[in-house]
Amino acid sequence: MSLNEKLEQKVFPFVEKPARYNNNELNSIHKDWDITDVKLAISYPDLYEIGTANLAIQIFYHIVNSLDYALMERVYSPAPDCEKLLRDENIPLFSLESKRAVGDFDFLAITLQTELIYTNVLNILELSNIPFYSKDRDDTYPIIFGGGACSFNPEPIADFFDFFVIGEGEEIFVKIVSTYNELKKLNKSKHEILEALVKYDGIYVPSFYTVSYDEAGLISEIEPINENAGKQVVRTYIENMDLINYPCNPIVPFVEVVHDRAIVEIMRGCSRGCRFCQAGYTSRPVRERSIDAVIPYAKQLVSNTGYEELSLISLSSSDYSAIDEAAVKLTRYLDNKKVSLSLPSLRADNLSKSLSTQLTMIRKTGFTIAPEAGSQRLRDIINKNLSEEEILQAVHTIFSVGVEAVKLYFMIGLPFETDDDIYDIGLLARKIIDVSKTIPGHKLKRIVVNVSFFVPKSHTPFQWAAMITEDEIWRKVKILKNELRHPRIDFKYHEVHTSVFEGILARGDRRLAKVIEKAFKLGCKFDAWREHFDFNNWTKAFQESGIDYSFYAHRERGLDEILPWEHISSGVSKKHLANEAQKSSRGETTDICSQNCKKCGVC
Repeated sequence: MSLNEKLEQKVFPFVEKPARYNNNELNSIHKDWDITDVKLAISYPDLYEIGTANLAIQIFYHIVNSLDYALMERVYSPAPDCEKLLRDENIPLFSLESKRAVGDFDFLAITLQTELIYTNVLNILELSNIPFYSKDRDDTYPIIFGGGACSFNPEPIADFFDFFVIGEGEEIFVKIVSTYNELKKLNKSKHEILEALVKYDGIYVPSFYTVSYDEAGLISEIEPINENAGKQVVRTYIENMDLINYPCNPIVPFVEVVHDRAIVEIMRGCSRGCRFCQAGYTSRPVRERSIDAVIPYAKQLVSNTGYEELSLISLSSSDYSAIDEAAVKLTRYLDNKKVSLSLPSLRADNLSKSLSTQLTMIRKTGFTIAPEAGSQRLRDIINKNLSEEEILQAVHTIFSVGVEAVKLYFMIGLPFETDDDIYDIGLLARKIIDVSKTIPGHKLKRIVVNVSFFVPKSHTPFQWAAMITEDEIWRKVKILKNELRHPRIDFKYHEVHTSVFEGILARGDRRLAKVIEKAFKLGCKFDAWREHFDFNNWTKAFQESGIDYSFYAHRERGLDEILPWEHISSGVSKKHLANEAQKSSRGETTDICSQNCKKCGVC
């Protein structure tokens, strides 16, 4: 019985949402396995509903399948009911398109967007009958590589991967596939292939580096041990966004997914320099997609997918130089099609009434503003460069065009935060309610105050900062709950324990691999999901591994400490990050970044 027949008879009839595991969605691609030289599986290690909406997956799927000698098929984490059936029936994890076992592919590419999916990575490997550790995999197994936001500090999972792509992957993906195709025909070994790949910017092979520790448990040295590996791995990035081969026919899923909309990326990078934001630093410099490329592409997407919403995305969409022109042209086009336009990343200090009007012409919708901190003092410390006056003016603007709900994003636990900063969150929310009262006829339905907990990330000015303890987080949440008691205010906050463990893994080193493996064997999976995260098993994994997690979470690092990601370059110099950290301690702000300023090291 073939694998496909086993799935049809023993799995699909008995699982919830079988469409998660089938294929033939609109615009999915099916290539002939037998006549294709290089086969790649690509995985977002979460449920289909989460992974299929990922733009990177869609882009790489399109790029690789555009090559006549290569194919790419998708793999997602099976839901618990499906996983149980696979294990009970001894059926390996499979790709959606051809129902081939993951172990049959030449590569398994895994996108890593959050640290809380690391145990899912191990689950995918185990279900695929692939050993966890790179050192235990010979040439008969697929080459395992990762990329995405977490690759800027991949050290906690470095031992599980053969290599990582550091930075933007559109160009390097083609080089990886073509290099492998050439060397495979010459019967080169995996080691020889990795030696060839590591010569490219953006390719990091963990086994080509050794890490040493001192008696205090701090890193004393990170050294390359292969002559082809450089002292530092320099990230790769795309200089001209108009040259990116975006899919005009992205996959339209059968089931409802998160971010169920057509997506147009209009810009990469961010000029703002918020000191907590990893993406803002690792994606520098700012690069815009031309308006002449954005408009026709957006129209193609709507025509080819049938989505009822079109989203223009970037780290700060209102900073896009042609945003007003794009909004006017697209709302005019979308109006007749009853398709709404959304911009999920708008800043309060450059939100024009014209833009607000365009976004509400087709469908009244809520707006999101991210003050991040309640007080001006703390906004200056994090370099938010956003005044209370600008926040209230933005709220007045969106209320005046008919918006009836607003969502506010804040963080708790930021460096140098005091209780007064927490009280100021409640004060700002009440001031927004007062703004509504000044607009004749305006009816405020609700304000949603959404609070996350500060997680220090690598390659940011706050990479040296300590996280506050769980008890301190709960104390501050209690204060804020009392401050936000109002019939028009909904208070939501992230899961405390998952935030702390995200922080542990975000700045972890290679010693955490055994903790992740232990946590997985204790049953930890889908850790990003509140209902699945198991705090007790994670703490047990640390205890049984002999590691104190507070060493990674609650310890402030010295500016001269060798950090686990010291050998990985985002383009921004460590000196610049240290200068920004020192400025934050003095409450000093930094102007928005301009091209060719030479300050941070990117330009």
